[in-house]
Amino acid sequence: MASRTLTTTALRISPLVVPTVRLGAIRTFQTGHVGLMKNTKPVQSEAVAKNVDGLTVHAVSRAHGSIHWNIERALSVSLLPLVLYPMVYGSQPIIDYSLGVILPAHCHIGFQACITDYLPHRKTPFLYNASTWALRAATALTLYGCYEVNTNGDGITATVKKLWKA
Repeated sequence: MASRTLTTTALRISPLVVPTVRLGAIRTFQTGHVGLMKNTKPVQSEAVAKNVDGLTVHAVSRAHGSIHWNIERALSVSLLPLVLYPMVYGSQPIIDYSLGVILPAHCHIGFQACITDYLPHRKTPFLYNASTWALRAATALTLYGCYEVNTNGDGITATVKKLWKA
């Protein structure tokens, strides 16, 4: 047992050594009644239920969150080459049109996450709905603006290049 005990001298010599804890020391930190914990896994019959506050709670779909997260990551990763390519090779119409769709979609998802976090529907339903519709209108207006810049103007990358030089 003496070989398992570490002293401060041993820790100073080898900082990568992990001190071991005796099993008896862990037993003193027991918190008690494990049987009082509830099972939080939803049952099939509880697809739609009421919580403590009386609000309707729908069954959680792991696929929905996973797909949503994958779309967010794909948009974020696809922006890297779309931003770097025009810096090296110049402006291309396909890059401009791709940026005109992917950049507003990326911003929309990010702002929607902010609205969901800071204006939750259960606490502020009016502000949540108003800000969500305002975001949708702003995203639609941005998509239309990107379309106009790409079709009637110089394109997004050439416009940004001109603004950067000014």
